Parts: sequence; structure tokens; C-alpha cells
Amino acid sequence: MPISTVVAFLLATFAPATPAPDSGPDSAPDPIAIIQRAVDADERNWKVARNYTWTERDEERSLDGSGVVKKTEVNTYEVTLQEGEPYYRLVKKNDQPLSEKDEKKEREKIEKSIHEHEKETPEQRAKRLAKYEKDREEGRRFLHEVTGAYNFKLEGSEPIDGRDCWVISAEPRAGFQPQMKDARILPKLRGKVWIDREEYLLPRAEIEVTDTISWGLSFVRLHAGAHLRLENTRVNGEVWLPKLVYAAGSARLAYFKNFREEDTTTYSDYKKFQVESRVLP
Repeated sequence: MPISTVVAFLLATFAPATPAPDSGPDSAPDPIAIIQRAVDADERNWKVARNYTWTERDEERSLDGSGVVKKTEVNTYEVTLQEGEPYYRLVKKNDQPLSEKDEKKEREKIEKSIHEHEKETPEQRAKRLAKYEKDREEGRRFLHEVTGAYNFKLEGSEPIDGRDCWVISAEPRAGFQPQMKDARILPKLRGKVWIDREEYLLPRAEIEVTDTISWGLSFVRLHAGAHLRLENTRVNGEVWLPKLVYAAGSARLAYFKNFREEDTTTYSDYKKFQVESRVLP
């Protein structure tokens, strides 16, 4: 879904980057140059980030028309790398250990996945990983559309976790012509990013939906006013990884009534996963 592509853009721009060039000896850095450097640094950070496992806690809250929480559902996953791809194993529901029945299901799922990979021929494995890399490359293409879709403005500086950061706002650029289908949503988004002045990493970003976004012949409609917040953290002094993703807004599914939701995903317990490691049943 395209909104996940927006999240991917934010996750991809947290990498350390080469300092952006100044427009003059006494002038502030060019915000477009800062953004472009962050985008270009994505691949270096990704190569390190893909070697990590983590714990992911997803909390989904359904709201009524007054904003009162009607239902809360929490799932916690242990995310490992299985034959080159992330594998999500459910370990808790609503912050409680799984029942014996659910634990059995999870064991059966991971064993089935492992055995399927063991039966792969080298050609099948190469094809599967090529698809995974193709999806990643699509995300990188989307990033380069982002740099042309907005007018960036340097708003000043602000400390985050004791580190001084540039604050850059992004407003849709008139006349933008997207090349990718997913990039059609960009004129309906605006946002702000905080970029570390020393390492040019991205510790925080915020996005707001300014007009209704539709998918699948308007089967799903995300209404204006929805917003997204991302926070990243430095891990092991070598890579920047997600710490929190918060999304809130209202949507409409087909011809059913509107629904409102808040989703908070937190990431923790990062561990480096060695290339030669394997997940076993």
C-alpha cells in the first residue's frame, strides 16, 4: 500500500551522509543538497541495517467518532533473517505470552518456512532474492522522486537527544509530474524532517496528509488530516535504525462507514545477525 512506501522513504533516509555543500562561506547549507545527500546515503546504511534482528511491538487502537478508544490489539514479533529475508515470528499477544495453541502454530509456521527454503534450488533462491532486491530498488526510485516533488526550506535548528539538528520543511511543488505510480500521492503530503548537523542522519520526521488518497479504484480512501511520525536511533555506533513509527487518521473501506485508527510500532532489542547464521526448527 502506498502509505507504507512513505514509511519506507522515512526509514531509508536515516543513514549518515557526507556533509552537504554550503552555498557560501557564511551561508547556511542548501536544504535540497542536504536531502539529496541523505537519500544517496541510503544504500550504505541499508547494507549494515539488513544484518540486524529486532523485536517489534505493534499496537493498533480503533477509535469512535469522538476519538475514544473502542478496541486495542497488540502483537509483538521477533524479527530474524531467514535465507536473506526478514521473518516475523509472533511471540506475544496483548503483551502476554502466547497460548499453547498459538505457540504451536508459530512453531509449525517457521518449520514449514525453513523446510521450504531448504528445498529451494539455487535458481529458485536467486529468483526469490532478486524479487526482494527489486522491491528494494523500487523504494530507492521512489526516494529520488521525493527530491523533485517538494520545495524544501531550512527552518532553523533544534536539539534532539542532545544533538543539534537542521529542521527542514517540505511543501508540494507545483507542476510535479510523477514517474512512478506510487509517487502520485506525493502532492497530497507535506512534512518536516530533523537532520543531524554533524552526521546528517535523520532522527525524526513527520508527514501530514493534506488531501484524500485513494487506492484500488477508490476501494480504500485515506482522508486528509492523517499523520505519521518516525523516530530513529543509533545502534552500535554504526547504523541508524527505527525506534518508533506512529500513524493516526481516518479512512473508508469500500462502501462501509468510516473508521479511525491509531497505530504505534516500537522497535527494540537490536542484535547483529551474522551472514553465516541460520534459523533452525
